[in-house]
Amino acid sequence: LPQMEDVLQTAFASRPDLPEDGNPYIAVEAKKGSEDEGAAELIAFTTLPLSVETVNRPLRRVGLSPVYSVRKVVKLAAIPILGTGKTDYRALADMG
Repeated sequence: LPQMEDVLQTAFASRPDLPEDGNPYIAVEAKKGSEDEGAAELIAFTTLPLSVETVNRPLRRVGLSPVYSVRKVVKLAAIPILGTGKTDYRALADMG
C-alpha cells in the first residue's frame, strides 16, 4: 500500500486543490473481505474530488498489476493523522 500511495501522491502533487497545511491528501487502506468475498478491497481515502478511474489510472501507468486496483474512493474533509503527523490507518479502517 505504501507503493500505491507514493504513486498517487506523485500523480496528484501538482493539483491546485491540495491542502495548504501540508497534511496528507490521499491514503490507501485495505478492508478485509469475508470468507465468501475473498481478497481485501482497496479503498482510497482522499480530500480531493477523485473517482475510482482517476485514482487507478496512474497506478496502471507506472505498471502496477491490476491486483493493485482501488475499488472505492471515500472523500473526507481531512485524512486523520496521529500526534506524530503520520496517517492514522486505524481510523481509516473504521471509516471504510
